[in-house]
Amino acid sequence: MPEELHAALKSAAEERGNSLNSEIVDRLESSLVQESGISTSQGRSMRIGSMRPVRIAIAAAFIVAAALLVGVFATSKTASHNTRVLAKKDPDSSLRAKAGISNEGPRGTLEAQQEAERAYPAAAVPAVATQNSQATYATLKTHGKGPGAWQSIGPSQATYPAVLDQFLAGGKQYIASGRVTALAIGGCKKDNSKCSLYLGAAGGGVWVADKATDGNGNVHWQFKSGSFGTNAIGSLLVDPSDRTGNTVYAGTGELNASGDSEAGKGIYKSTDGGDNWTLVPGSDLFANRAVGTMAFDGAGNLLVGIGSAVRGVTSVSGGSTSCPSVAICAQRGLYRQTGSTFTLLRPTDIRGVTQVAVDPNNSNILYQASYGEGVQRSLDNGVTWTQIKVGLVPGYTVDRSAFAVNKLPGGKTRMYVGIGNDQTVTARFFRTDDAAGAAVFTDLTTTQNADYCTAQCWYDNYVVSPVENPDVVYLGGSFDYNTINGATNGRAVLMSTDAGAHWSDITRDQGNDGWLHPDEHALVTVPGHPLQWIAGNDGGV
Repeated sequence: MPEELHAALKSAAEERGNSLNSEIVDRLESSLVQESGISTSQGRSMRIGSMRPVRIAIAAAFIVAAALLVGVFATSKTASHNTRVLAKKDPDSSLRAKAGISNEGPRGTLEAQQEAERAYPAAAVPAVATQNSQATYATLKTHGKGPGAWQSIGPSQATYPAVLDQFLAGGKQYIASGRVTALAIGGCKKDNSKCSLYLGAAGGGVWVADKATDGNGNVHWQFKSGSFGTNAIGSLLVDPSDRTGNTVYAGTGELNASGDSEAGKGIYKSTDGGDNWTLVPGSDLFANRAVGTMAFDGAGNLLVGIGSAVRGVTSVSGGSTSCPSVAICAQRGLYRQTGSTFTLLRPTDIRGVTQVAVDPNNSNILYQASYGEGVQRSLDNGVTWTQIKVGLVPGYTVDRSAFAVNKLPGGKTRMYVGIGNDQTVTARFFRTDDAAGAAVFTDLTTTQNADYCTAQCWYDNYVVSPVENPDVVYLGGSFDYNTINGATNGRAVLMSTDAGAHWSDITRDQGNDGWLHPDEHALVTVPGHPLQWIAGNDGGV
């Protein structure tokens, strides 16, 4: 093919968002269906009949050129292939433009995923379904767009389904909300009044309640994340260096591994109690992932654990895992922020990091837990890592470890660990009083706490020990509605005040006919009051 023709075709292809082969085929098709005439180089118009031999020759030339180009480009891996120009308004353009995701050939990774989502729950889309869809679309096109506008119908109070009230409220109705995935508290006065409570929801964004601990029962919630690119919240962190409690970070994307634990857009930061937010520079690296945990290291840098999430659940999608390869998303694992850069400290290939913490006695010592990998420790601020507690089923994708660290008199660090999965092995509870040293764990599993999160430990599992109260520890788990009166060990919240030796079931409010929801995700205690706590679960807060 002459260089001039090749250059002209390539330029036209780029302008139209086509590949070079597609441009050739389009022009060939146009030439073959032309009925009125074509222009010669001298500008004269000629009838189709007289031009048939010429058009056949042109078509043949195009076919030969296309064949040659197919051969050339099939064996050539140039940079232009990976940075090809995309059609405008392509919702997946950012994914398609990256290496490893192809929109050419039989079916790329992205196309295969989209096809599976359209077909869900079937393996393929039946022909009759396609015909019905086309017919419905044709009908809808006959209706005008109209001047209609959306209006909010919430937030509002949701009465818990009556069929469940017999279990959780003695037959009485009560108010519930959607799944709460994260809680954080800050800005408390010396008498612990006027605390600000931040709430993150799986699909409802960030909410704030001022004076949440005043005890008058008049808690007022405000929605604060209207500017976010997503309402899927995975973690919250209040900056302890800000005594006002107004500096807060929200990690988007939910890590809980459910079918609707949706992916996020990065990390947002507010310095005015949630009124205004900015995307943390560099955190867009975590788009299409879940920010499941955050902490500050000794230098005040963010430590961020990320993992898998889903691209979303719709009427045509069952919720497939986002980012099938690291070619299009950040590697799952633990990261540290330095300025606008996030550096990977420890990768993981199994779902992602569920928890990160800094040793309360030595900020150079870090701890992290991840699906299928138990608990790891770094003695050199994240450079090298050692496993100090294995999971119940190492390598199992739903084996989840939750932990808490606290100071002990004498300078040692206590760690509590709760581990469970889908009941392949019954959940168990452990403790070590030298997490930064020998880290020898004692199995404190008893008839009181065994199986506390039943078959949903991969989804409902937390361990919390209030600051400077190492003997107090909370376990959050799950139970079946029909076992609410103790037919199984599964509970919403268990509490121990003697370092895990004995436990109290605080799932039920002994003064009222009320029970906690059986799917627990988050718990915070009121600063200075280790026995006053706020829990977040699938029923709200």
